[in-house]
Amino acid sequence: MDKSREKQRIRVEVVPDADAPETKKAPLWKNRRAAVAIAAAVCVVMTALGAHRSVNAQRSAVERAFYQGADGTGYSISRLLGDRVEYAGYLVKVASQYPELSDETEAVASAAGELQSAKGAQAGGEANRALTDAVTALDLAMQSAELSERDEQYRSEYTADLAGCNLKISHMTPEYNELAREFNDGTLGAFPLGTLARLTGVKSAEEYHG
Repeated sequence: MDKSREKQRIRVEVVPDADAPETKKAPLWKNRRAAVAIAAAVCVVMTALGAHRSVNAQRSAVERAFYQGADGTGYSISRLLGDRVEYAGYLVKVASQYPELSDETEAVASAAGELQSAKGAQAGGEANRALTDAVTALDLAMQSAELSERDEQYRSEYTADLAGCNLKISHMTPEYNELAREFNDGTLGAFPLGTLARLTGVKSAEEYHG
């Protein structure tokens, strides 16, 4: 009888305790499938980041061409737009002496301010078109007003300077826009590099139409 109880006690003792802590699982990186999945995810992320850096650098080069010129000398569309803002200011200063020109003068001053604050090729082109329209209206009004001989000379000079800047911009625009299109179609539009770059937030280069 005692031996039977002893065996029963022994059997009970070897039964695992339900409250005992579970055996620790192997770390995730020791699991082969998980390790492969992690490695693949890291590879995808690194590839995407590499594509982002590479393609974004090329986009920045296009943007620099707008601000600094295709040859990097600083003679650029952006600089000429700044010159137009300056000449518009001179024209406004002359026209502001004539109360009958106040509406047209204010329109040019406002358009020049918008152009000065415009960022990028697209916004710059839109603002420059608005300035051209405002300057044209003011010029016509000034021609109909009784300007002094000196102010008439200023009107002629400043409007010619404004038009000259636009003419120079028109000569630069095809080359710049070609750079933008080459980037958008050839680089950003390419698979898989361009596709990965777009997924990571790289945007198309802006063309200029002003």
